[in-house]
Amino acid sequence: LKLAQAPCAGLVPSRARARAAEQMVAAVAPRAPAALPAAMAAEDADAGALAAKVRQVAEPGAVFEVVGGVNSNGIIVRTAKETASAMADGRLAFGSQVRIAERAGDRVAYELLSGAGPASGWVSLCAGGKPLLAPADGAADLAVAGIVGKTRDEAMMLYGMRLDSSRFDAPKEGREGMYSSRTSFPWQGHQAKAVVPPARDEVRAAIGFGRAAKGGRQRVQRLRANRDAAEDSDGEVVVLCRRCDMPMGAYAYATKDGGGRQMVMHAECMAQFMAQEMREQDDARKEKELELKRSRREQYDIGWRQEVIPRTPEAAAKLLGSCDDAPQGMCCLVFMEDDCSVGLAPTLEPVAAMNLEYLSLALQVRRL
Repeated sequence: LKLAQAPCAGLVPSRARARAAEQMVAAVAPRAPAALPAAMAAEDADAGALAAKVRQVAEPGAVFEVVGGVNSNGIIVRTAKETASAMADGRLAFGSQVRIAERAGDRVAYELLSGAGPASGWVSLCAGGKPLLAPADGAADLAVAGIVGKTRDEAMMLYGMRLDSSRFDAPKEGREGMYSSRTSFPWQGHQAKAVVPPARDEVRAAIGFGRAAKGGRQRVQRLRANRDAAEDSDGEVVVLCRRCDMPMGAYAYATKDGGGRQMVMHAECMAQFMAQEMREQDDARKEKELELKRSRREQYDIGWRQEVIPRTPEAAAKLLGSCDDAPQGMCCLVFMEDDCSVGLAPTLEPVAAMNLEYLSLALQVRRL
């Protein structure tokens, strides 16, 4: 259907849309409302005759073009010749060219030559008395002749679909767009030629979408480089948790790492991250305190060392005046009842042991 190849209607100002719609409807259904039932009956008869002609020329090796499925994004493709078999992924788009590989009644197996859709599969030649495929050399003539002729309501419905699909490329209401023109739909009966619309990239660049898209792509690349984003099975970019590398859900908690860069995490991962950060801060504080104590001990000579531990023989010699009578090892004080004096004696009990160095200092203080 030539109507499906019409230029983007959203590029036309609001006042020109009404005139374009009337021209479009007049081109698709140029007949009076009173004669519409008779015209539709004649149209169905012509479609039936054309469907019979398509059945006659459909042979293996012939090249056909898809002329059906205008309103449904193409015709249904199945994996086998039975109509109840499984459907293939996607539909065979309108205008695609195929080569017939096998035929079984009104069902044919095809190989895709150009267009969009599955590379191979089974499709029907006709549906509802109207052909879905037509010979490639005469597809345009058959389309103009009315193979897929539409009523006034169907034409208006398709026009509305075109308006809805082009809403992102349309200029603002009340403004003159770069590509607005009163001659965007020069329909003049069957001799009309479709006006090629501007490319979508040009229109998006004109209204400032190009820079935003470029900035979004650069941001996605930065996220991928920092392991903050990845692509799922559908090719969509999803944000990842920096701790478990799993996709984020509907909620996320933001924080900053040691370098000041922002990152997002799950609630559970954020709790673990904060606990780990507190442990690291506590360990760093303890290490700093130990380092300070160590420096103070070295500076003021604080703490016990093996070489400064007092030895019993030297201390006993100071007290007794001779090293011969000094006990070896631990010693204790013994009270002599006969002369009421105190002396030194060896002992094996740490509780009873006496530090003779301290005892010597205490006696010196006592004398003072």
